[in-house]
Amino acid sequence: MGQVVISELAAEITNDPKTLGLLAMGGNHAAVAAKLNERGASSETIQVQEMGSGDAQNAVDHDEFKALSAADRDGWLAIVGLDSIPVRKAGIRSQLGAIWTAVGSPTTRAALTVLQSRSASRAEILWGEETTVTIAHVGEAL
Repeated sequence: MGQVVISELAAEITNDPKTLGLLAMGGNHAAVAAKLNERGASSETIQVQEMGSGDAQNAVDHDEFKALSAADRDGWLAIVGLDSIPVRKAGIRSQLGAIWTAVGSPTTRAALTVLQSRSASRAEILWGEETTVTIAHVGEAL
């Protein structure tokens, strides 16, 4: 989780580069904070830091799993054996790409790619995943 930078927040509210209507909200600090924290309001996505193992396993196409080599099956089972999969790490992303190739496993690969990003709030785009703007932040910025 990132930290809100008040000077950047002030510029965001004043300039409203994503046309969220922040200035039109006037002095309603709660409404401004809510809009900046609303996932999908700015139509932006963010790469997630971790993916749930259950979600990842659910994304696997059964026929593609059966077609994996024994080594790739073992590698996959080791990855989904984690509580969550740290997809922020290049090594994990590389392993996922090596196991679930575009040619041999297009359905699973596509489904896992979708799980690695999600709709983001404007606050997350500016300051990192799970960052939220508070009413106090807005008050300080204005």
